[in-house]
Amino acid sequence: SCGGGERTHVRLCNSPSPSNGGRPCPGDSSQLSRCNTQACPGKACHKSAVSVYHVVEDILGEGGYGIVAKCRNTGTTKIEAVKVNKSEKDTCNIVQCNGFFYDKENICISFELLDLSLQDYLQEKNPRGLTTRELRPILHQLATALSHLHSSGIIHADLKPANVMVVNRHEQPPKVKLIDFGLARLVSAVIQGEWMGTLHYSAPELLLGVPFNESVDMWALGLLMVKLATGCQLYPGKTGYDVLRFIFEMQDKELVDFNELNKKKESTKTQTFGLIGYSKFAPPSKKKKK
Repeated sequence: SCGGGERTHVRLCNSPSPSNGGRPCPGDSSQLSRCNTQACPGKACHKSAVSVYHVVEDILGEGGYGIVAKCRNTGTTKIEAVKVNKSEKDTCNIVQCNGFFYDKENICISFELLDLSLQDYLQEKNPRGLTTRELRPILHQLATALSHLHSSGIIHADLKPANVMVVNRHEQPPKVKLIDFGLARLVSAVIQGEWMGTLHYSAPELLLGVPFNESVDMWALGLLMVKLATGCQLYPGKTGYDVLRFIFEMQDKELVDFNELNKKKESTKTQTFGLIGYSKFAPPSKKKKK
């Protein structure tokens, strides 16, 4: 947006130029292109409020978070109200979404470009673990990101090194951002017994299929920090049962043999693990020798 009586443009083309309606923005001198379906043949068009010219005719209101302007949409000739949010300092350590557009039946989401994943950063810096000096800011930033999510009643549900991006590998201390919200859920929309997350970072509640809340993200954060500090998984294993066994052993708790448990009454299973389908985590049954 160029403010005032200027018309709103969007960077639609890969190389905006005067030939397709581009011109410098008076605000930051960046190249802008006209936003219409003819400007970029073959390109997917944005379906947001700035997909056509908007001429600001009046300011309807202004508040702490932005302004609302009365605009004329020159593509439809309609009068519309457009809200412009004020830019805020990026302090939440969550990847920024720049917008979305449609490409045929697909929804494409545009994000800021980040350097590399925390998983790759660990391999590049030292596969055997990062220093305390590097770990402290990473822990603080991820705790900040989770705090923002949890304050909105959202669970990320898949926190792991591959889902954390380093903004710039050459900066110290490293700045990181949380990405990949494909499994994120509202706490109120969580379904009991729903499988979420990645095995080695899953809390016992997820493995057992019992009710859970935001605390599963904090469990994953702790395991992620152990991975960064040592280069190893705290609870290794190829199956859910293996991971549970390591958790129970480290907590000095007895892990009930699932095969023996299955021979007991249903009420006993319910009291022990809740109403869950945990047979998939059972160790292979031993065949009796003839």
